[in-house]
Amino acid sequence: MPLLLTKWPRPIATAGTLETASRNTAPPTEDAISPDPKDATAQAGFAKTAIERDGYKGVKGLAKGDDGVWRGRALRGSTEVAISVDPSGNVSAD
Repeated sequence: MPLLLTKWPRPIATAGTLETASRNTAPPTEDAISPDPKDATAQAGFAKTAIERDGYKGVKGLAKGDDGVWRGRALRGSTEVAISVDPSGNVSAD
């Protein structure tokens, strides 16, 4: 069976589309990355998401310590490990 490649027309960039594209591709601000420090629910969600993005599953028992580090337990494969997330979102197994 022959491979047929379709040639699509090139998009035409105008000043308006370039301006919109540059606004939409700007790097996220600090507010978009870290949650409100007064919202514990958002912080717990931030910690859980950071843990899951690092490859862990089954996150449970997240609690924030006095030092601002979230600690809990999660599964790495089928092994349950102690896990911590610092305020910057760095995940480490304890």
